[in-house]
Amino acid sequence: MNKKIIFIIAIMFFYRPVFAGNNSKSILPVVKSIKIQILAGEPARREKLEKMAYKMIRFKQDERFSHESLLDSIELLKQTHQFSRIDVPDQDWEAAFTDVVFRLTPSTLIRDIRVKGSFPIFKNDVIDVTDYKVGDAFNQNSLEKNIHSIEALFKENGYTDTAVKILVEKTGDLEVVILILVEKKEFLRISKIEFNGNKSFSDTRLKMRMKSYELPIFFWSKGQRFIQDEFEKDMKMLLAFYREKGFAEVVIKHRLEKNDQAETIGIIINIEEGPRNEKDLKKEILTRKKAFFNVNQGYQKTITNVSFQGLSDQFEKDLRQIIEIRPGKAFVKALVQKDRMTILSYLAEKGYIYAKVEAQVKPAAEKETCSIEFHIDKKTEVSAGGVWTFGNFRTKDSVLLRHNTINDNEPVSLNKFAELQKSIRNINCIERSEFKVLGIEKNSDQIFFIADVEEKKSYFLEASLGYDTARDAYLGVSLGDRNFFGMNRELSMDVQISGTGYETMMGIKDFDFLSQYITARFSVYASREELKN
Repeated sequence: MNKKIIFIIAIMFFYRPVFAGNNSKSILPVVKSIKIQILAGEPARREKLEKMAYKMIRFKQDERFSHESLLDSIELLKQTHQFSRIDVPDQDWEAAFTDVVFRLTPSTLIRDIRVKGSFPIFKNDVIDVTDYKVGDAFNQNSLEKNIHSIEALFKENGYTDTAVKILVEKTGDLEVVILILVEKKEFLRISKIEFNGNKSFSDTRLKMRMKSYELPIFFWSKGQRFIQDEFEKDMKMLLAFYREKGFAEVVIKHRLEKNDQAETIGIIINIEEGPRNEKDLKKEILTRKKAFFNVNQGYQKTITNVSFQGLSDQFEKDLRQIIEIRPGKAFVKALVQKDRMTILSYLAEKGYIYAKVEAQVKPAAEKETCSIEFHIDKKTEVSAGGVWTFGNFRTKDSVLLRHNTINDNEPVSLNKFAELQKSIRNINCIERSEFKVLGIEKNSDQIFFIADVEEKKSYFLEASLGYDTARDAYLGVSLGDRNFFGMNRELSMDVQISGTGYETMMGIKDFDFLSQYITARFSVYASREELKN
């Protein structure tokens, strides 16, 4: 008997390593370290991207490797639009420990967009139909798409034969300037507008209501440009005009006669007016009898109790002071929903942005009373992972985030984020700003705030020339930098020279003096003036 027991124990002992080995293969290795490699870019940008990437990596040192955390990390890095390539080498699954390496290639950024030859189409209108924005990542594959979009814009505005070129000029390390060249021929002009069948209104009266019609005031006028959208609006306007005048059955049709050789188009409009309705519907309505409503109010419900389920004592105490429904007050359904939103806003300011609140009305034995219960599921407390700004090639990050009150690893406050957006939009040297929150779509316990900005043109030069009786002929020149040293300060110099003397002024203006939203200016000037006889 003893020999059998010893034999069984021996078998278990020798087979134990085999089972242990199989189990170890199914267990993922422990993360020993996390390494970020930024493969290109200027040192300052590489340092900034490296810090951001470390924050966004969902792994933690000395914890088990997780494929889900890997995918979440890659998704967060993609949403920043700051990387054109993200590589993570395969891990050694047999090892007990592993080093997770992220090899990140920064995107090529658009530093400036220039448009030539677009007049009378504005530069901003041309840029808006493309997917280019200053500060965004440049996508080489979208060139053809953007060319077609610009050509379609000019075609809509009457230029049927337009050639567009988009040139990309490299200005720095991973920075480009986009040059849009537009070569347009003569626009398609309207040679004539004819009306047929308009018995009640003259041709001139109908033409004057159309945007497609141009008065022949000047002898050199070539005619109005033919714009398809404006012409379609004119047709709708004429239809509405006839119906307003009582022609309810009017039918308006048109025909276009295009001359490709002369690059002109003729418009022929055929109108079938139909009978005119002479009745005034408003007077017919006013002859109807007045209506009376009998209202039975019934009974009014009174709230006897308001309770909260799923909150701590401190939260409940705070909410009782800010909600509007109270025991003893009348029950109003809209007010209950309003207080529900108030509770959600309160919890969001405490970091519980995914919280759910349901209001339940419980009627009492007496019909005239009821109680309100708020069932609250706070979900996960969310913290801020960081605030990052991009597109500010000259403006320092410290200037953009001067009034930022969002601190890392503290509970998220959406009100603080709204204040941050307002402060950045009010910065004088910023032309445009867009904001996004990363991680909120997957209900992450840590979210990140991104601000993409576009700076105004920094340098300016203005000149004026004129004459007045006090100083005779004069010349004025003003030049400067709207974003001096990237600090949101304007350095300028004004010079005026006239027949009676000169005046020179040089100064610097701070638009946020001492971070108190105060505009301060320091200047020096010199002048000389001779009195006229």
